[in-house]
Amino acid sequence: MKFDVVIPTKNRPDDLNRLFESITKQIEKPARVVIIDQSDNIAVQKESGDFEVNHVHAPYVSGLTAAKNLGVSYCNSEIVYFFDDDIILDPDFFQIMNSHFENDPEIYGMCGKQKNCKDSFINILFFSLFHIGAYKDIRRKCNSGYIKEPLVKTNIISGGITGYRRKVFDDYLFDEGLVRYCLGEDMDFSYRVSRHHTICFATDALALHNHSQIGRYDAKESYACKVAGFSYFYDKNLTKTFFNKLSYSLVLVGIVVDALYYTISHFSMDALKGIIKGRKYVRGHYKNVPFIDVNKISI
Repeated sequence: MKFDVVIPTKNRPDDLNRLFESITKQIEKPARVVIIDQSDNIAVQKESGDFEVNHVHAPYVSGLTAAKNLGVSYCNSEIVYFFDDDIILDPDFFQIMNSHFENDPEIYGMCGKQKNCKDSFINILFFSLFHIGAYKDIRRKCNSGYIKEPLVKTNIISGGITGYRRKVFDDYLFDEGLVRYCLGEDMDFSYRVSRHHTICFATDALALHNHSQIGRYDAKESYACKVAGFSYFYDKNLTKTFFNKLSYSLVLVGIVVDALYYTISHFSMDALKGIIKGRKYVRGHYKNVPFIDVNKISI
């Protein structure tokens, strides 16, 4: 099966090197790797004798979604994979993912398992209580090993360890209203695709996620952006039925409970201050949210 890889990156050369090296060690190698590099400067252009490399210096691109859309334009293989630059793939990652795509042509999107992202049963139970309906999210349960089936159908898959059939992009693009280091772009895109096609979590395709701290938000902004991100998803994608309103309310309550735990465990009010800031973002129709360009959204 012919496949391409898209890697958006910005100012993380060491992370990018580790991911690229893991791609060169794959049992099944891609036809093309497209790196959309938004870094200030590129020290070394990536090259390989095993596959074509398009290392595109694109500092003018604002954020993850625009970088992914640009990357897709370089791809013409049947499957397009997307990776965060701080991922390291097991050598059989593509072999396993490709076999799932080949065995079931109805699968249009799939993500792999982040083997070092494990939560306790209590944390997963708590998370599940507040994520129902459109917000139901099995990623933590799958990553933690509580689901044993190799393929699990779902509505939401991770954006940084994911593959889609190339034809998906004839009908869908990543939301370029979400800019810079954005939260929820994977949830938004995969949910829209899942309304019409099957998407799955592949628990047998493994990778390590290093969770680089470069370019991330502090606690206050992180909680503010969680509120804004879940609210944007609700306003954009969901009809205002009673159950959807309940699902949205529950996910916000979950963020508040999580913020209270953060406050107690860190002796800091930053999380609660972030929730207040996030509610201001929503009431202001997402103006000044660091990852939303209000000129590019239509809600």
